[in-house]
Amino acid sequence: MSNTLTTSELAFLDIYEQYVDEASFLWLMHTIAVDQPHYGVTELRNLEKRIESQLNGLMGNLDIAWSICEQAFENDAEAGEVFTAAILAFRSHDQAKIQFVVENAMTSEEGYQGLLYALTWLPGSLVHDWVKRFFTSKDLNHKKLAIEVCNIRRENPADYLVSIFQREDCLENIELYIASLKITGELKRFDLIEDVLKAIDHDDESVRFWAIRSAIFIGDKSQVTKLEPYISEPSELQYEAIQIAFRVLPVATAREWVSKLVNDPDKMRTLIIITGVIGDPFAIDWLLQKMNETEFARVAAEAFCLITGTNLVAKDMTSPAPEDADTLPSEDADDDNVKMHDDENLPWPNVIKVQNYWNSIKANYTAGQRYLLGNHIGLLFLKNNIDSALQRQRHAMAIEISLIDKNEKLFNTRGKVN
Repeated sequence: MSNTLTTSELAFLDIYEQYVDEASFLWLMHTIAVDQPHYGVTELRNLEKRIESQLNGLMGNLDIAWSICEQAFENDAEAGEVFTAAILAFRSHDQAKIQFVVENAMTSEEGYQGLLYALTWLPGSLVHDWVKRFFTSKDLNHKKLAIEVCNIRRENPADYLVSIFQREDCLENIELYIASLKITGELKRFDLIEDVLKAIDHDDESVRFWAIRSAIFIGDKSQVTKLEPYISEPSELQYEAIQIAFRVLPVATAREWVSKLVNDPDKMRTLIIITGVIGDPFAIDWLLQKMNETEFARVAAEAFCLITGTNLVAKDMTSPAPEDADTLPSEDADDDNVKMHDDENLPWPNVIKVQNYWNSIKANYTAGQRYLLGNHIGLLFLKNNIDSALQRQRHAMAIEISLIDKNEKLFNTRGKVN
């Protein structure tokens, strides 16, 4: 790399390396933050401003910045570095740089994710022509990239999507098929409902799931009963199934489904999450009991807050972590498990204070009805408050809006907010 830069440019190399490192790291933080319980739109917007500041700094000298990005690819660039390099390449309007990033990024899943999110971060004027090229490419992976870019950006791929459903080679590519089904439901492509219904009988379990989910979003809520198998067993699709099924099922039917899980202690956490999604205040006394169990205290408190709209921190209803709380990642240097705890960044509830607070407000709630953030679930409330809620709450509100309003696309609460 040093051979391609002048002596004066080498003097600034450390600064540009810091820009690349910071932009890459902050973007990775953003991908995590969009699902964190303590982040909202304001916090995401501030994080995005920090990312933009680093990316803009790289544009000060494109030659230095690009030489660092090229070096990262030589060292097996990670997702954040691919994201940064892709932003730089597309902003440069240099076709050679763009092709270099695309070709190298498509060789790994990490690289693909970095490229995908760069294409959704940039303004449409810089990416739309390239998305069209990806749609017309012979490489099915390029078509999948184009579909996923359109979905994250919430831009309708029009006849390109129709063409995919008409081609056997596209339907045989499971990942492309799933991406196409997913965007069909989330963007409310009513014209493709027959293609979605056909996919419900597919041999592949994941294809079936995304077809069922899309059929429900498009308006065929009778398909919800087919989600029950995805609820009962842990899988990558279980959480998604819960988020849809228990927002569609009548409360009485939801309770029947829940009754089939209550006797299995291994499904307790799942039951707590389901309780929050259903939103029936009938279950709050049970949630309060679960708050006394260290393993379930925080997730039970989150479900309580999802139903009632309570902010435990703002209302001073939190407690220090109990002594028997598990700590992840472990402080043991020999422990290879570096995964964060599922409830990381959720507050520990002060159960006595939460109980007293519930006693003071429970007269405002009716058992057997659904509530979200302390309100009956209605479009006006949801649309007026989605930008002031926390991220996990925003995800729930977006789904509810799309399920209630047949013409409303699923709002992307994980996308860039600026």
